[in-house]
Amino acid sequence: MFVQLFQNIKRSIKTKTYRLTIFEIALFGLLLAIYIISALIQKYAFRGIFRISLTYAVVIIFGLALGPW
Repeated sequence: MFVQLFQNIKRSIKTKTYRLTIFEIALFGLLLAIYIISALIQKYAFRGIFRISLTYAVVIIFGLALGPW
């Protein structure tokens, strides 16, 4: 069972059935930029008592953007 699963994965990788489109690459780049910007804002702007985390909001945006695929 597991051997067949790994053979199917290996065959899929060799035949390149999983192809990225330009739209997906651009979307991943945009989401990565949003994450980096929010991490920098969180690191420098929200110092103090509250320690608000923007990471959770960014992860929710990732889920909404990448969920249908």
